[in-house]
Formats: sequence, structure tokens, C-alpha cells
Amino acid sequence: MTLTIPNCPTCQEIANHSVDLAPGKAGLMNQEQGENVDFEYAGDTEIDWDSQTNALLVVLRAVGEVVNAADFILVGCSAGHQWISGVQP
Repeated sequence: MTLTIPNCPTCQEIANHSVDLAPGKAGLMNQEQGENVDFEYAGDTEIDWDSQTNALLVVLRAVGEVVNAADFILVGCSAGHQWISGVQP
């Protein structure tokens, strides 16, 4: 793929990653039964890698925008900046 904006608009570094989301199930544990008990994270998370998607698509779907997922991508640079780029095959 080719990025239409390959360089960071803030610092001009080249994109070095896409910003993706992968849903997961984090285990919870508690020491008591009943209502209003405290839970803690159990320390394990099961990641659903098959549902991984670019973060931009998730945001656009949440606000009701309909776009072709293959046309845009959220990318980032090593300085931590993120930007939207178009994608060409």
C-alpha cells in the first residue's frame, strides 16, 4: 500500500506504525460474594486478533460515518504523533 501522507505533519518523521484496536477480555477476580464487592484485574487478557481493526474505522463507525475502510488509515510516527492518511493500493 502507499500512504498519501507518509510523513508526520507535526515533525516530518515517516510513519512507522498503524494505530489499531484489538478487542480483548481481561480477567477479573474478587474475594467476596454479593453486591458492592471489589474486583481486581486477574492479570490475563485474551486478545481477539481476528477482530483487530484500524482505530480510525472504529471512531468513524461510532459517529455514524460510512467510509470505505480501504481508503483511509490512522498512522503514527516514533515521536508519538498520529494522523490520518489516505491509502492507495
